Amino acid sequence: ALLSSLSRSFALIQGPPGTGKSYTGVALVKTLVNNRKIGKLGPILVVTFTNHALDQSLEHLLDQGITQIVRLGSRSKSERLTDLNLRKVAEKAGKTKVEKSEYGRTRGQMRDEARAVTEHLEEMSSDIQSIRAYLARNNVRHDTQLFGDEVDEEGFTKVHHGSSEDRLRAWLHGGRHIHRDLPTQNIAGIANVDNLSNSERRKLYNHWLRKGRTSLLEAIMDRIEQFDDLKSNLDDIRNELDLRVLEQAEVVGVTTSGLARNLSLLRRLPS
Repeated sequence: ALLSSLSRSFALIQGPPGTGKSYTGVALVKTLVNNRKIGKLGPILVVTFTNHALDQSLEHLLDQGITQIVRLGSRSKSERLTDLNLRKVAEKAGKTKVEKSEYGRTRGQMRDEARAVTEHLEEMSSDIQSIRAYLARNNVRHDTQLFGDEVDEEGFTKVHHGSSEDRLRAWLHGGRHIHRDLPTQNIAGIANVDNLSNSERRKLYNHWLRKGRTSLLEAIMDRIEQFDDLKSNLDDIRNELDLRVLEQAEVVGVTTSGLARNLSLLRRLPS
């Protein structure tokens, strides 16, 4: 079985329990490790279906004196393999100066994006904040009329009292109770919001609220997209460190599910 495996590109070793499959597997890996330089081999990739089988295989290799082992995945129950986990080994290896700088900068940008998303979500949870944010960005005249200290044509300053919410509520419930069926766009373009009737104010309020939330939602999605790009950049930095660690190993152990999760990384490994 050993000779068959070493002389073919693919070999299947099959047998009932106790016939020496694991023993042969360990002997095969040991032979490959001992001939890595002659055969110009990269790390030997050991893949099993279960974490238990992987732990057993790697412990057998440790017993045979093979110590340069890296295990992917965090579900090992073996104390002997704790310090051989990829995350532990990578932590000891450390990032390069450039990687540290890029990693720190990227993490900082991710925090900024996350903070901005939180602020936008807080604005969306409040009608007043949604409208204020929208008017501040898109209609300074109406924003000043409702919330600012406006100067009239004669130079007198109209000073508002109370909170922003009080002002907006007072304006919304004010106005004459007459019905004019004006299109929303006409109402939105009016010069002075105080000249609107009660129903027109309600219509304009709902228009601002809809526009404000749409604008905030677009801003949130844009921030999330930028966050994802930064996260991808962070993963690339981590992958470069992981790849360096794996390339220096003699044996890399992983389960089938772990291999699937780390496929892009392991494809770059000359194993």
